Order: sequence, then C-alpha cells, then structure tokens
Amino acid sequence: MNDPFLAQLAQLCRDVPSSPKWVVVPAPSFGWTLAERLVLAGLPWANLRFLTMHDLARDLAAPHLLAAGLDPVPEGLSASLLLRLLLDLPDGDEGYFRPLAEQPRMADCLWSSLLELRLEGWTSESFPFDCIERRAKAHELKALLEAYEGYLKTEKLADQADLYRAAAACLHEAPVAADDPVLVVPGLRLPRLARELLARLPGRRVLARRPELPAWECPSLWPTDEPVAAGAPLRFLCQPQAVPGVSTFAAGGREAELEEIFRRLLENGLPLDQVELVAAQPEVRLELWEKARRLELPVVMADGLPAGRLPDGRGVLGLLSWVESDYSASELRSLVLAGDLTPPEPAASAHLLTQARLTWGRATYARGLGAEARRLRDTAAEVHDPEVAAYRRSQAARVDQLRLWVEGLLARLPEAREEQLELGALVRALLDLMRPGAEPAVRRALTELLGLAPFERDTAQVLRLVRERLERLQVGAARPRPGHLYVTGLEGAGLSGRRHLFVIGLEEGRVFSAPIEDPVLLDGERAHLGLPGSLERIHEQVSHVLLRLATAECQEAVFSYATRDLRENRETVSSWLFKQALRLERGAGAELGEPDPVTVVAARAGAAPSLSSWWLARLAPLGPLASDWVLAAYPWLARGQRAVEAREKATFGEFDGLVPEAAELDPRRTGRPISATALEVLAACPFRWFLERALGLNRRELAGRDPDRWLDALMRGSLMHDLLARFLRELRELEARPTLKAHEERLLALLEEKLVELRAQMPPASEALYGEEVEALRGDLRKFLRQEEKLTGHTPVALEVTFGMTDNEGEALDRDEPVALELGAAGILKLRGRIDRIDRLADGTYEVIDYKTGAKPPHKPKAFFAQGRQLQHALYSLVAEELVGGRVSGSAYSFPSERAHQDRFFLDPPDRTQLFALVGELLTLVETGAFTHTGDVNQCKWCDFKHACHASSERQATLKLENAANEVLEPFRKLRSYP
Repeated sequence: MNDPFLAQLAQLCRDVPSSPKWVVVPAPSFGWTLAERLVLAGLPWANLRFLTMHDLARDLAAPHLLAAGLDPVPEGLSASLLLRLLLDLPDGDEGYFRPLAEQPRMADCLWSSLLELRLEGWTSESFPFDCIERRAKAHELKALLEAYEGYLKTEKLADQADLYRAAAACLHEAPVAADDPVLVVPGLRLPRLARELLARLPGRRVLARRPELPAWECPSLWPTDEPVAAGAPLRFLCQPQAVPGVSTFAAGGREAELEEIFRRLLENGLPLDQVELVAAQPEVRLELWEKARRLELPVVMADGLPAGRLPDGRGVLGLLSWVESDYSASELRSLVLAGDLTPPEPAASAHLLTQARLTWGRATYARGLGAEARRLRDTAAEVHDPEVAAYRRSQAARVDQLRLWVEGLLARLPEAREEQLELGALVRALLDLMRPGAEPAVRRALTELLGLAPFERDTAQVLRLVRERLERLQVGAARPRPGHLYVTGLEGAGLSGRRHLFVIGLEEGRVFSAPIEDPVLLDGERAHLGLPGSLERIHEQVSHVLLRLATAECQEAVFSYATRDLRENRETVSSWLFKQALRLERGAGAELGEPDPVTVVAARAGAAPSLSSWWLARLAPLGPLASDWVLAAYPWLARGQRAVEAREKATFGEFDGLVPEAAELDPRRTGRPISATALEVLAACPFRWFLERALGLNRRELAGRDPDRWLDALMRGSLMHDLLARFLRELRELEARPTLKAHEERLLALLEEKLVELRAQMPPASEALYGEEVEALRGDLRKFLRQEEKLTGHTPVALEVTFGMTDNEGEALDRDEPVALELGAAGILKLRGRIDRIDRLADGTYEVIDYKTGAKPPHKPKAFFAQGRQLQHALYSLVAEELVGGRVSGSAYSFPSERAHQDRFFLDPPDRTQLFALVGELLTLVETGAFTHTGDVNQCKWCDFKHACHASSERQATLKLENAANEVLEPFRKLRSYP
C-alpha cells in the first residue's frame, strides 16, 4: 500500500484482530471509504471503529442533555440564527457588523468565527475582548456572544461546544477500554475542546503514520504523527523528479479541458469506478457533473450538489425571487417556462401571462387575467365563425383557470411590500407549496428555519435569510460507488484509492485560497487567541492537499489547466501545483515550457466522447470539403446554405422576403380594415410587416420590475392620453376653455385619482422613485395647460374617437364600421383606428391633433410623408372629414412633455392624389409579396424583430434595391421620392 496510514491500520487489524480499534476521522464518509479500501485490498478486519469527535461527544453527552431538557441546535441553522441575533441587537450605537448585515455571506463569516471561538473554549465571560483592535467591534462581538448564549439558554439548546463540555463529564461511560488502540488520521487538526476530550479519553494512543513530504515542512499546529519514507510517487511534488504515470496537459478553455478528460477516459476504456476527478473550485466540479450527465455517464459527487440545482430547491428559490420582485409577471413566466412552477397547461399558461399584459404587484393578476378573460368572451360573441368563437371561449376558460391557480399561490405567500414579515409565515407558505415527495433535505432545511420563529423583520431581510440558508445547502453527497465516476475536491484527492486520478482546473489563483485575513478576526487578534492566521491557514491547506496526493494509490495521475477563461475573455496561467506536476512528468532538469493547449476537437474521431465531437474530429482535416459531408447528412442545413448564398446575390428572391402567395393578404382584396400604423410599418420595413401583421408573430414581453423606473413609455403615454381625454370632456360639457390658473387643481386631482389606481396595480419600487415620476407628470400636465391657453379659437369636438373598433369610449363620433377610402385606380381601402382629438377652429374648419408624449418627434418636422413612414396625419385628416362632415384644414402633432424639444408642429392637408399614389405603392408590395428588408439601419434600432434578421440584412437589402432588374421592388424604391 502507498498510504502508510492505511498500511498501519491493516497491520493493526492483524496484530489485534478482535479487539476494538478506534480511529478518529474528520467525517463518517472518510472512515467508511478507508474501511472499503481495506476490504478491496483483500484485508479482512473486525472491530475497526471509525468515529468523529463530534459523534463521540454527542453519544456521551446526549442522554444527559436530553434528561436536562436540552436539545441540539439543528444542523445548518446556525448562520441563519446568528443573522437573526445580529439584527435583533439593541440599536444603542451605530454597531460594527450590523451595517454590513445586508452583505452576502456576512452571516456565514460571523458564524464561522463564533463557532471557532466557542470550540476553542471561549465564552462571553472568558473572552479577552481587550485584544480586539476596535472598541465597537469588541462591544458587538461581546453582545453577539451573549445573545447567542442567551438564546441557547432560553430555547434550551446545546451546540457543539456544550456537547464537548458535557461529554468531558461523562468519560466514565465512554465505550473505549483502557487497552484499546486510538488513532487520529494524519493532518486532522482538532479544536481545543475536542483535543481536551481526546486527551482524557481512555485508550492507548497510537502515533499515526503519514508519508514524509520531501522538501516540505508541515504546519506546527498539526497533531503529532510519525512521518515515514513511504507513500505514493506524488509525495515528490515538492522535490521534483521524473515519476512514471504522471502527465499534464493544457487546454484552450474549460470546455476543451473537460472534453479532453472524457476523451481519454472513453478512448482508453477506463472503468468508471476506477476514475477519480478532482477539482479545487465548486463550479468546476459542477461542470464535471453536467458534462458526465450529458454523456449519460453515472457520477457521484463527494460534496453533493447545491440545492438550487435540483428542481425542488430551484422552485423554492424561484418563489423567493418572485416575492422579491414584488410578484413580477415576467418572473412568474420564467418560473413556469423553466418548469419550477407547474400551472395547468404550463406552455399555454406562459403564453397567456404575456398576452394579458401583466406587470407586477399582487393586484395585476386578478385585474389583468380577469380583463383578458372578458375580452376573449366579448370577441367570441362578436365573430361569426363558430370555430373561432369556440376557440376564444376555450382560451377564456384557460385564463380563468390560470387566474385561480395564481390566486391560490398568492393566498399562501406574504405581501412583498409589507414593512415587516414574519419568518415562520413565509417558511410555512413555502413548505405548503412544495410538491409531495419533494427533496427531503430541502424540506428539512426549511423546517429547521421554523426554529427561528417568531422572527419579524424587514421583508427583504427575511427573504435573504431563507435564500442564504438554501443556497448553502448541499444535497446528495455520496461516497465512491461501484460503476460511477467520483468527483471530489482537492481536500479529498486520492482518498477513494482509484487507479486513475485527474486533477483539473489548476489555474493560478483558483487552486488555493488567497492569504486574506479573516473578515471578523484579524491576524493579530487571532495570534493573541492562539488561532492560525491567514498565512498559517493557507500553509495548512496546501499541506493537507500535498498529504492527500502523497497517499493516492493511482497508477496514472493527470494534471491540467485551461489557458483561457472564455467567460471573462482573458488569458490564465498555470498554478504552482501544475508546474510541480510538470516537473514530475519531465524530470527536475527538463525545460518547463508548458504544453500546447488542446482544443475541443479530438485528434482522432474514435476518441470523441459525443456525436458533435465526432463530427468536429472527422471534419477538421477536410477543410472546405467538410461542408459537403455535413450538408449531405443534414439536408435542412443544405437548404440554409442555399439561402445564405442566395441572399448574397443581387437578385431578390424567396430567401429575401418574396412571397407571391401573400397577395391574399392585400386588404383591398380581403376587405379587412387596416390601421395607419400598419401602413407606416409596411413603409418602414416590409419584412417586419410580414412577420408581425401577416404571420402574426408577437415579441411582446412582460414588463419586468425596473428599480430605476415605475412607468415605461407605453404606460406613461396611455396614462397621459386617458387623463387629457377625461379632462377635456369635462370642460367640453361646461363649454369652458382650459387655463393653468383655473384648471391646474382639477387636472392634478384627476392625476391623483389615476395614480391611486395605478399604484394598486403596479406598486413603484420606492417612494422616492414614485415621487420623482409623479412630479414629472405634474410638470407635463402644467405644460399642457400652458399650451392650451395659446390655442385660441380651438374647440375640442371629439376626443379618443374610434372607427372600425369596438373598444370605444362613448364619443358621439365613434363608428363601429371602418372608414372606406376610394383610392382611385388603386381600389378601396378600409381604415380603422383611434384619433386622439379633433378640434373645430374659429373659421369653421377642423384640425386633427395627435399627442406625442416622447421627447422628440419620430420624423423631422419638415417631413410630410417621411417616405411613407408618416401617414397617420394625412389619413386621419380624410377620416376626420367624413366623421365630422366638414373640411379639415390641417393636422398637428402636440408634445405635452417638459422633455420635448418643441410644443407642436402643424401639417397642411395632404394632396389626395399623392397620398393615394403612395398608399397604392405600399399595397402593391403586399399584392406582389415583395417583403424586402429595409435598407435603412435607423429603422432597426427599436424594432422588436431585429433578432430575426442577420447582421448583413441592411447591406443585402441595399444591394437588391439598387439592382433595377428586381422590378418587384420598384414600389419600395418609389417611396424614397415622397418627402
């Protein structure tokens, strides 16, 4: 055996085969692994007792503590408990740690230091607080220790320190006989209370043997053991010499490193249960697990997986995120799509959440889903097609079902905007929402938190307390298992005794912890308390890793690192451990130039661990010929390649947007009404019109909770339109003209009424943000009144008047039927839409007014048609003439916003011949199916469908538009002549 300690245990079992032999280990799994290795080596044993000092203390003290009415502190609860105690400290002074309580992992740091102090025997009475450099820090540490001890006393709980003290009084009941050998595994440093208990424990002390580490001095704080000149070849890591079986490689990135490992594993036919994968970083261990799962290789994790990687843990954390976001609909939709929450018909529910235009806040679901259900039923009653009507009724039933499901969730969960939240209420709600048969560890962790109730604090603090408890939780830790790969950290390297060892991720700065002082107890303070400082701790960490590698029974050891961090796009360098392994591979006097990095492409196709890797390996040597192989195997890729090649040509064709069959969509042929906005979209980009209006694609996204904004541009614009229409209707009834002095109070009162409703539907992130946006709205309304004072001779006769639409507001001029425009030779076009305002002027003519709540107009004021992208004013002028039965003398765009660069600009009535010719050109694009991309990159900036286009779409569109041979694009070219 290469491991002297394992050999020592084997010899001890031969010398005293039947007597108990006690071995103190760091964890039960450590002992079980040693026992299995003895059996696998063909060495029978009996009465070999592995135990931890904590288990020994618990077994001795537990009956007496229970008799005294004391229970153990639940495992995993301590950091959460400490955060509660910290937040509950009196507010008598500014505090030292409390201002940092919101920082991630602060509770973990405090608990780690407090536990270390407790296990070293310190109490609030014995602790030398004068060694703490800052008085505020010493004062709060003392208060925290007192609060913790008071909590244990009040709740009748006992922690590890209490266990050790109680066990020391019960040593006469210890199962260890006076002649029983007692060993401590090499490198295990015990706290003072454990050392004192071990020193008084009956039994015969046996000095443990460990391999001698040439050229390395082990920490002075380690327990006394016996170094021997034996062990695995890796014990020479600090005194390099050529060692057979050691190899190294570098990789061009983490994925390439993992790919190379699994290539070697599968190509060489290595038995999975003889392979140990070691990585220092938890995230690399997770990547190993994910890679093995993708390749369908069984794998066990020594440390388990974070609870957030499992469906149950992810679901609970998702619920916490939903509450933290103030019940944002976008967050709920993400949870449904990820499968973390399962409403009835999840896919349909995710779509309905978007369709209902929900925002955030508890009220948005009842309001939005209720309105969506009513809309679907109303439209079902209006359509004549029975199939369409039945579909909409079924959709309304689904919306009702979804609303009931969401209301059921909300009924259990707390109000996110409450200033105080009771921990127990939140935890009980989460437990209630977990599915039957959920992961026991997650359920147990939440149940333990009930031990902290009643605890009532700020909602964000309570949510964070639960979140950090779950994020610390590791689930599914396992020992090496037959037929499975084994993934572990550096601290467990070589323990499994497997023949093939891979040590992964050896980049500088990522293998060992940096020598940083403890955030709670500084090095000077730790020295005074007899605790190891930052340098001593890093020395101990390195020593422990070297000791573990020195006992590895492997026949092959492979060390690797990634030369580039692809996520951060930066180069990395190899660590000291990799360089030492390189010396073992090449010998002490060899050149240390690092190997050329391997890539994700295997050198041989037979070594590829997956189908995609196999393709890469087969195609890499072929160069340009490789595409022929791929296209022959995947015909849909061949079609895509033909499309790419066709787009690069000057000819406009089917891959550029030519769809002759779309002639059926021409509104002149179908008789369906069309809006002015749809025509403007068609002029801006026919391809976008085809996606949005013809195919019915909708990239509508749920409004996420923005901490820097309450109302987005769409909501703000809708609010302003509603307010101005309601206000002007009131004045119209009174036959009064608006003025700032006479009507400011009333207009602002209407705003306040609307804000009360909006706050209930969409609570703002903060009062400061709410106040800032409300003040801006008030300023805009005052500007509107000042503008109105200047509009002498204007009388509003129609406000938010609709035509061809059923959702009207009861205006006298509203028309359910669309307005038909005679386009001459171009045919008849039916229009639908909503006009913001029609004013009667002093001369008896009319003016159409359109409100723009943005900072600047979408087009230059001098542009009349803007090449077809500005048609609303012209078309609405014609519609208004039919609605009012009088002449429209012009249109105006009004900007009632303090941010706007101008107040308003006026446009004359359109030339009907020119307008109809322009509309005719647009409809010809639909008639011929010529849905070209726009050649103007400015039109793509705010397009919802820009991700459906490739990077060179504008360049290719320009190429085809400039080719006169593409006659079908002539109507689009003609648009450029319209100012």
